[in-house]
Amino acid sequence: MAYKMAIIPHLDELTPEGEAIGAINTMFLKANPDGSRRFCGTNTDYVGVRKGFSANVPDLAIYRGRPGLVIGGGGTSRTAIYAFQHFLECPPIYMVNRDKSEVDAVNWNAEHN
Repeated sequence: MAYKMAIIPHLDELTPEGEAIGAINTMFLKANPDGSRRFCGTNTDYVGVRKGFSANVPDLAIYRGRPGLVIGGGGTSRTAIYAFQHFLECPPIYMVNRDKSEVDAVNWNAEHN
């Protein structure tokens, strides 16, 4: 996960998903009107998380407005939080992890609520 965050300062632009998740797993070039290019980043992991939910629950609406729980503060936690917020509309979202500093590093409460 560290590289997914470390690349951000080196990019010219982030997609809304990349910015919200705070981790980049896909980079691409975008053309400027003058012919120059800018280096952009996004995160596509949330698509897999979303599909994981929808593949196992036929009607996601039953979870809307209910709390979410993310176990672990590692690489996928940011993506899981994004999916909870944007596809399941879960308020609040709780995190459980052995290392408080990993949860603090996600900093999702301040940035993404």
